[in-house]
Amino acid sequence: LLPSGNDNAAVLRALMKLAHQVLDHHPINQQRRAEGKLPANGVWFWAEGSAVALESFWDKYHKTGTVISAVPLCFGIARLSGLDIREVEGATGELDTNYEGKVAAALEELRSGKSLDGALKSGFARGLTPIIDGNVTIVIVAVVLMGAFGPSDGFFAKALHFVFFAFGPSTAGTIYAFGYTLLTGVLLNFVFGIFATRTMIRGAASIKALRNPRLYGADAPGKTPTEKKQVNFVGLRKRFLTISACLMAAIVLCAVVLGVHLDTEFTGGAMITLSYENSFEMSAVQKTASEALGSNGLTLQTGENVATGEQTLKISMPGTETVTTDEVQTLLDSLNESYPDNSFAQLSLSNVSAAMGMKFLQKSLVAVVFALVLILAYIAYRFKRIGGLTGGMMAVLALLNDLMVVFGTFVLLRAPLDGNFIAAMLTILGYSINDTVVVYDRIRENRSLLGKKASFEELVNHSVNQSARRTIITTVTTVMALGVMCVVSKLYGLDSIFTFAFPLMMGMLSGVYTSLCVSTSAWVAWSERKGAKKN
Repeated sequence: LLPSGNDNAAVLRALMKLAHQVLDHHPINQQRRAEGKLPANGVWFWAEGSAVALESFWDKYHKTGTVISAVPLCFGIARLSGLDIREVEGATGELDTNYEGKVAAALEELRSGKSLDGALKSGFARGLTPIIDGNVTIVIVAVVLMGAFGPSDGFFAKALHFVFFAFGPSTAGTIYAFGYTLLTGVLLNFVFGIFATRTMIRGAASIKALRNPRLYGADAPGKTPTEKKQVNFVGLRKRFLTISACLMAAIVLCAVVLGVHLDTEFTGGAMITLSYENSFEMSAVQKTASEALGSNGLTLQTGENVATGEQTLKISMPGTETVTTDEVQTLLDSLNESYPDNSFAQLSLSNVSAAMGMKFLQKSLVAVVFALVLILAYIAYRFKRIGGLTGGMMAVLALLNDLMVVFGTFVLLRAPLDGNFIAAMLTILGYSINDTVVVYDRIRENRSLLGKKASFEELVNHSVNQSARRTIITTVTTVMALGVMCVVSKLYGLDSIFTFAFPLMMGMLSGVYTSLCVSTSAWVAWSERKGAKKN
C-alpha cells in the first residue's frame, strides 16, 4: 500500500535514491568517484533538485498519482545517465512536464464529480492531445538542431539540405548531441511518461485498498469545493503588452551600452582546449596565457569533458591569426611552470577563419527562424478552428519575447554568444510553446463546450485561469532543477554549464509569463481590432 499525504515525499525520495543507485553503476561515475571528484555531469544533483520540486508541488495536488508517476520518471532519468547535464535537462524536463499533464487532467475530472474509473479514462484522453501537440514542437526543435548542426551525411542533414545548403557543411557536436537527446526525451516520454504512467495508475486503481478517490487528490465526501476567484488576465492585456515592450527595449539598450560579445566560433580565431587538475585563479591564468600567446583579447571558460570526466579550460582567441602547435606548446610550458599543481595538457586545437565563423552564425540564426516558421505552421494547422494562424502569430510574438530574455541574460552576464546560446534559444522555443499549446488547447476545448455563448475575451480569460496552475507548477519544477544546476556549476567552476542553465532558467520564467499573459492578450487585442475594422 502506497502511503498518502506527507508520506509521499518519503516515497519520492526513495524512488530518487533507486535511480541514484542505477546512476552509480555508470563507468564514468565510478571512475570519478574513485578519483574523489564530483559524479559525472552532476546528474544526481538534477535528480535531487527534481525530488524537492516534486514533493513540494505535486504532493499537495496529486497524492498517489504523483508517487506512481514518479516511478517511470526515475527510470527515465536513469536511462539518460552518462549524458552531458545540458542534454539530460533537455530530455528529462520533457518527461517531467508530461507526467504533470496526464495526472493533472485526471485530477480535474475526478474533482468534477466523476467516478475514479471514469475520471482516469476521460482525464488521460483529455491530457493526451496537448501532450502530443507539445511534443511535436519539441520534435521540430530537435530535428532542426540535428539537421543544421549534425554530420552532412546524416538523415536529418539530408532532409533539411534545402534550408542550410548555402552555408556548406559545418557541424557542432554539442548542439547536435543536445538535439539528439531532445528527440530521445520525446520517445522516452511516450514510453515512460504516458503509457507506463497510465498503466500503473490504472493498475493501482484496480486494487481495493487504493480505490479511495482522496488518494488521487479528490475532495473529502460532503466537502463543498471552494470556488476560486478568477484573475482578469485579459483585462490587464494593455499592461502586460506594455511590460513586454519595455522589457525588450531595455534589453536592446543594455546590448548597445554593454556590447554583445561573440565567441570565436562565430567571429573566427583560435580555440584551444586544455585539461587540468585541481583549481586555479582564473585572472592569473588568463594573464599568463595572454603573455604566452601575445594576445590581450583572450576569453577563458572552464567546463568538463563528457567522455572522460576531465576538467577542461577553453581558451578563445578572436582574430584572423592562427595558432600553431609550437605556440600551444609554449603556452603549456608557461602554464605548467607557473602552476605545476594543475598539470595542464592539450586536448584540442581549432583554427576558425572569419568567413567560416560568419557562416556558422548565419546558419544558427536561420535555424532559429526556420524553427519559428515550422512552429507557426503547426500551430496554425492544429488550431485552425479557433483562428490558428492568428494564434500562431501571437505565439511567435511571445516566443520572440522569450528569446530576447535569453539574449539579454547573456548580455548581462557578459558571456560570449556561442553554442550554448544557440542551444538555449532553440530549447526555449520548444519549452515555451509547450506552455502556450496547453492554453490554446483549453481555448479550443472550451469553444466546443460553450459555442458562441461566451465572447472571445471571456473564453480566453476562462481558459487561461483553468490552465494557469498547471502551467506555473510545471515551470516552477523545471526552474528549480535548473536552479540546482546553476548552484552546482558555480560551486565547481563549470562556467560552460552555468552559461547554459541560467539563461535557460530566465527564458523559462519568461515563457510562463508570455504563455499566460502575452500571447493570449495579444490575440484578444488583435481580434478586437479586427472586429472594430469590420464594424
